[in-house]
Amino acid sequence: MGKLFAIIMGIMLTSTLAAQSITYNFKPPQNNFYIKWIDSEGDTCFHGYISGGLWGGDPYRGEYFYTSSGAAYVLRRGGTWNTDSSYSSTDAKHWVESHLVEPEILSLFYIEFWRSYNAAAGGKLRAESYHQGRERFLGVNCDIYVDNLGRKYWVDPSNGCTLKMAGENGAIVYQLTEYNLNFLRWPAGLPPG
Repeated sequence: MGKLFAIIMGIMLTSTLAAQSITYNFKPPQNNFYIKWIDSEGDTCFHGYISGGLWGGDPYRGEYFYTSSGAAYVLRRGGTWNTDSSYSSTDAKHWVESHLVEPEILSLFYIEFWRSYNAAAGGKLRAESYHQGRERFLGVNCDIYVDNLGRKYWVDPSNGCTLKMAGENGAIVYQLTEYNLNFLRWPAGLPPG
């Protein structure tokens, strides 16, 4: 009776694990999204993308806006937008495109762990080996992964994007405070595109 019970439990466990197969694919959004996050210094940063344009802000560069045509603007004291002469239209377009490939915080799990470890494993790294469960964060049922260094990532399973990250000591290093994949309109007050 004990052997039969063990066999039945083994079959049930195997079928349960097969049904819960975890995969990881990084396909960040390429249009119409807005993210806002707190960085490791406690500063608030944000980026919004619409059809090749980028509106963003961080404590180092301030608020900026790059249009799909390559015009670059920076917000100056007093609330006026001025042309950002440090970027040509080609530079501005390239900068926007490069940020769509691996957008800031959204690519943390991919850049910090998955890309290099999966390459070392010949593309056969198993996501379920690093999966630690699920937790709802910012309205998303995130997959939680822990990498080989003990860092923890909350990942949107629909696109592989990181929404939150904790360091080896468990302290939150980065976390989104807003996550909008349906960002359709620039806010009022931005320069004309």
